[in-house]
Amino acid sequence: MINVCCFFMTHKLLYFWIFCSVLFSCNTSSKKEIQTEKVSKITETKSSVNKIETLAQIPVAYQTIDSLVRQKSVDSSSFSYNCAGEKSGKVTYYRKNNELILVEKIYAEYSHTEGKDQYFIKDGQPFFVFRKITVWAFDGNAKVEGATIDKVTEKRFYLVNGKLEKCLQKQYEISSTTKEDVDPTRIENKKSDCPSVENLLTDYNVLLSHKNQHTNIECL
Repeated sequence: MINVCCFFMTHKLLYFWIFCSVLFSCNTSSKKEIQTEKVSKITETKSSVNKIETLAQIPVAYQTIDSLVRQKSVDSSSFSYNCAGEKSGKVTYYRKNNELILVEKIYAEYSHTEGKDQYFIKDGQPFFVFRKITVWAFDGNAKVEGATIDKVTEKRFYLVNGKLEKCLQKQYEISSTTKEDVDPTRIENKKSDCPSVENLLTDYNVLLSHKNQHTNIECL
């Protein structure tokens, strides 16, 4: 009789142990699935934050990068070039946490033209391009000898998911005798025709191919 009781007790304990093992396994599996789902959602959220998906996101992303650069809270590398004295300039690459966020080219061509190109980058793609070209000449209408006048063109290009969504342009003149009277920030941008993305980013792709350049070169 005792042996029979022990037999049933042993089997009951065995069944109970199997039940607990299965239950624990299910709970562990469920917890892992929940954790995996949470990590996936977090990763997806971070990924979507890094992407520019609307025009409204561009000014915010621009201000963030511009502030980091102005505050010198980024790493940078640069090189200069001089092509027979006719074209010269400096290219600077700005990085945050080893990620490229801005490429800037400041240049001069044929003694009367100066320019600045900036490519703002997020998630590995340019989302805003700023170009400023200044052509100067002597101001024949000025009463001061040697006075000059700058004819300035600023262009702004807004890209969303690799497509040009908006293009703006402003033009103004600044005389060396009355430059205090001109505030470019008060001049209105006007809509302009957009070039093809390929043409817009031709120079950018050239600059990108030199991103690891640390020594000066002749022509670019």
